[in-house]
Amino acid sequence: MNKICNVMLCIALLSLVACGSNQLNEKTEVSKCRENLSFAQHAITQALETDSTTDSQTERLLWAYDEGSKTLSFMHDNFCNTCGNDWEYSLLLTKDEKGYSLVSLAKDTSKDSAKCWYCIYDLKTSAVIEEEQSINLTFSKKRDSFDDEKGEKEIWSGKIELAQRTGQIFISDNKKCIIK
Repeated sequence: MNKICNVMLCIALLSLVACGSNQLNEKTEVSKCRENLSFAQHAITQALETDSTTDSQTERLLWAYDEGSKTLSFMHDNFCNTCGNDWEYSLLLTKDEKGYSLVSLAKDTSKDSAKCWYCIYDLKTSAVIEEEQSINLTFSKKRDSFDDEKGEKEIWSGKIELAQRTGQIFISDNKKCIIK
């Protein structure tokens, strides 16, 4: 009986390792409400120069690729969500046979439906990747909460040309998060 339990435990552990092995990034840096994180300055400069409609409230995904270290960095800029201390935020970068997937996750840990207004956050992460030319990327936002606003929504899917070194993907104008 002991051997059977040990075998089952090993299988379960191997399954967990195999399932988790496709996540590429280790951590997400999260700003405080309405405080901006810095990102690769050239990425922000280029994004603002190429799109005159972008302002400080525009929700977008910024990316930058460092060819020398093969590091791909992402920032979910101006992510709008209900404010409060009971939210955990993360950017999860994974890879499978179809390409790369980036999920911006807001998880409510409070089980309390009373929330304050909306806040804007920046989420930033990076990972070393194998590709050198381009990647297929699917970007999604996922909200895990105890109210009616939950679920995952695909925002953008396409190819990122790493030779460009930087870019942005427009998400929303964030009208509900504008400071009055």
